[in-house]
Amino acid sequence: MQLLCSSSACPPEVAKAIEEASCLSDAFETRRPLAYHSDCYVSVARCKCNGAEVVVKAYMRDQLSAGARQQVQTEIDIHSSLQHPNIVQFLAAFEDYSKVYLLIEYATGGDLRKHFSNLTELRIRDFFIAPVLHALNALHNKGFSHRDLKPENCLVDKEEKVKLADFGLAQPTHLPEDACCVTDCDSACTGSVGGSSMSRSMDSDCSGSGYRTPGAPICNAGGTPLYAAPEVLKAMFRNHGMQNAVGPKNDVWALGVMALEAVTGCHPFSPDHYHYENVLYSIAHCNKVNLPSNLSPEFTDFLEQALHRDPLQRASTAELLAHTWLSKHYSDAELVSLGACQLKGNALQGGRDDYASFDSWEY
Repeated sequence: MQLLCSSSACPPEVAKAIEEASCLSDAFETRRPLAYHSDCYVSVARCKCNGAEVVVKAYMRDQLSAGARQQVQTEIDIHSSLQHPNIVQFLAAFEDYSKVYLLIEYATGGDLRKHFSNLTELRIRDFFIAPVLHALNALHNKGFSHRDLKPENCLVDKEEKVKLADFGLAQPTHLPEDACCVTDCDSACTGSVGGSSMSRSMDSDCSGSGYRTPGAPICNAGGTPLYAAPEVLKAMFRNHGMQNAVGPKNDVWALGVMALEAVTGCHPFSPDHYHYENVLYSIAHCNKVNLPSNLSPEFTDFLEQALHRDPLQRASTAELLAHTWLSKHYSDAELVSLGACQLKGNALQGGRDDYASFDSWEY
């Protein structure tokens, strides 16, 4: 196998084991699968050299289109450039004759959706809104958008810290004036992605760096439609204008949807009760998202700023991090009042409880 790049978080003995291995099983013992797709699979594995558990994401070369090969290159470039306490750590990328592998930190607590039960407003704020906002802000400051933010792509580690994960659809949204290959400008990653055999063997038409030229369009929306912002869905329905619709503000909208989903116990646009395409059309054309009446004024304002249908008026991650709701210290009486927002039962079972008549959009 050939080591393409490794981060400072990758133990030296693991990097050495990869370089000396002739196949994946020489260096890792596969424990259990986590996910499987037509072109890749994700599994938990144990490093034979030190016993550590990691996640291995394997892309099958013969199942990847030219565009998909470019996206894998971009995923490696972006994820390897990120070092943040609320982002799942990228450890290494390597390849053999049939697959390209990403080695990633294993978050033992599973995805965020598994924790969407019995959440108070303050627990929602402290447990996942603030950490994910910090992670998104770091990502956006690098000039990237995640493009697939949802509970399943936020993972919980053994210390119950929430971390942003899965950069498989992430893309540059703008380029700084001094933009260059990740390995040229970020000392956190050793080795070269752009200059390695990765760029040649995955796609001979790739630029190698994973960056697009300034002004180049992002070709599609990607992501999960129920968490897509109105401007993305409108462009999708019209089949044009996608390059102007996709950007960091889409991630902010998705975070607002996740927050509302956590506090109500169901997706705010009621996919279980309406035809799926009608739901997407309603998200695209709603004038305003109606919010439950028993939230604190600060949380209500936070959600209104995150869920503004106009991306130009929607708050940025930096603006939301400065919002009063994230910094306010509540009195004992206020805490008792906010405790009334706690969900009853398991939100994953789809119970609406006090929100049975809650309608999430108005025209």
